[in-house]
Amino acid sequence: MKKVIIVSIIVKKELRDILRDKSLLSSGLSILFFLALLNLTIFKHLPLSIDAFVFYIAPIIGVMLGFNLSNSFVREKRERIIETLLCTPINLPELWLGKVLGLSIPSWILTAISTISILILKKTVITSIIIVYILTVIPLAIISFIGLLGYLQYVLGMRQIQFLNYIVFFLIFTILFIIPKKLSTNNIISWNIIECMLTILLITIGLTFYLVKHLNIEKLITTVG
Repeated sequence: MKKVIIVSIIVKKELRDILRDKSLLSSGLSILFFLALLNLTIFKHLPLSIDAFVFYIAPIIGVMLGFNLSNSFVREKRERIIETLLCTPINLPELWLGKVLGLSIPSWILTAISTISILILKKTVITSIIIVYILTVIPLAIISFIGLLGYLQYVLGMRQIQFLNYIVFFLIFTILFIIPKKLSTNNIISWNIIECMLTILLITIGLTFYLVKHLNIEKLITTVG
């Protein structure tokens, strides 16, 4: 119970920080620009399968949002706030989990709103399988991405983190370049696919939590600065 209270406090702090520094607003505007650009280019000139759009584009939107908000890990490290936090009753797994959830919640909400808005604009019948996908796979995909990224930012030095950010940025846009070829494919989402993806994502989150739990605090501190 005590751990739940601590994690919830960290989640609330992250949400307040996101609203305070307006990073959520800037991330939301960037996603609106991204969707508008898609609508003027890919959606306009290619046959679009809504099933494929939800399967491919929606998780990418969530990952992009999570990537934009994940600088919270780096900021705490750069400003040495994490050293102070780890001197309190908060342990590293609780801090990691609270931050991951705090960053994932607004990322998922904006992703869900964006995805559903596109479906409504396209006058698409929103099926139960699409709803389940949006409510389960997408938030877990965001959590697994932010969680793994947060762990790597804990482990790496500041220069290595900067290089990591370049790699992630490059990978996201490489995937976006490849995806348009898949957007005319029908019937991608199935219950078996959802089950497999949920299993993989849960395993990824569990393994990342295990790694965070066994991360040497002294090693983390030496990567600060």
